[in-house]
Amino acid sequence: LRRMLVSLAQDPTLCEAVRSVLSGQSSASTEDFYRLRSAGIMAGESAREMKPRCQLYRAYLTRHLM
Repeated sequence: LRRMLVSLAQDPTLCEAVRSVLSGQSSASTEDFYRLRSAGIMAGESAREMKPRCQLYRAYLTRHLM
């Protein structure tokens, strides 16, 4: 989990995309969605349907990014 957080912190665009999903406003670009989904952090069929892959990721990312 820490490695995932460090990787996100190195890319402000992706970090902001995750914050927007966690706050209920999915305003991520399609490219950000595919990068996050490929990394296994997010799940969904499109950027509008993006959500954290599991409850553990949601709780951890919320605690450290919000």
